[in-house]
Amino acid sequence: MLEPKVDDRYFPLVVNTIPERLRAEDLPRFLAESERVLKRGEPYVTISDTSRTREIPNATVRKALAEWNKRVEPQMKQFTLGSAIVITSPLVRGGLTALFWLAPPPYPQQVVATVEDALEVVTRYYSASGRTPPAGFAAYAAELRATRRAAS
Repeated sequence: MLEPKVDDRYFPLVVNTIPERLRAEDLPRFLAESERVLKRGEPYVTISDTSRTREIPNATVRKALAEWNKRVEPQMKQFTLGSAIVITSPLVRGGLTALFWLAPPPYPQQVVATVEDALEVVTRYYSASGRTPPAGFAAYAAELRATRRAAS
């Protein structure tokens, strides 16, 4: 996969998949898709899967992401019930967790090692909001299991 992807087939569960390298030319589409989710005006949870990512985004990409996040922060605070970021490196996971202690995100967020862990986390966030996770959560879990079986 060369481009980042926003998968909202299981909304209110949204899964962002980040490729090996996040490039500036991929951002307009990715951010537009992300903003489309926000414009639904409904509560949701997000999994950001960076397990395929092999390099840190360059300064241009980081700046664009920061500017976009700042611009949409009010909507994110309003509609994002929680997020889990999948990072396979224990060192990077620990570093980001420490950063969140110093500068907490505008909504609950946890850094985890696997997509399965991420699904558990965002399901808890969704349930903690007083909502019952819809069938899409179980459908995504089944898709994960099928993908794992096919890979082994």
